[in-house]
Amino acid sequence: KIDSFIRTTFFAIFSILFLNNMMIIYEKILNYLQNINSVARGVIFVWLLNFIPSFIYLYLQDNFSIEIRQKRLLRISSFLVIIILPIIFINSTIAYRLLLYLFPSSIFIASSLPEIKFVEKNNILFTLLTISFSFFSLVFWLKFAYTSYCWIPYQNILF
Repeated sequence: KIDSFIRTTFFAIFSILFLNNMMIIYEKILNYLQNINSVARGVIFVWLLNFIPSFIYLYLQDNFSIEIRQKRLLRISSFLVIIILPIIFINSTIAYRLLLYLFPSSIFIASSLPEIKFVEKNNILFTLLTISFSFFSLVFWLKFAYTSYCWIPYQNILF
């Protein structure tokens, strides 16, 4: 019950702080996206890709059937993803590199979601939605990324 209280308190404080500062966050994100000189322009997209599984893990961490060491590691990496948000606006390149190092934990969390019965019914539908989201984010990244030519060594009919 204490873990549940601590988790609920954490999410309540996070939600209140986020809602209280939403206009400031919105202005900073808008200014950041309008800044042509920013080095790592895709850092917000990568942060969102890491944040969604991390947030879900922090909310449903008791439902994961993994070892205690793995739970601690995933909890630490999930908190790091949240903490990296202010670093994005200070130095986007450093934040981008840190987020890339945290990708494996997000992949592990996202691939474990169908097993924890995140959605009681339609596990196959949830799995297909996860695969579709991953595929479309990859296509979006390869199609519109500033350095996408570096990731595709040859011309492909799809892109």
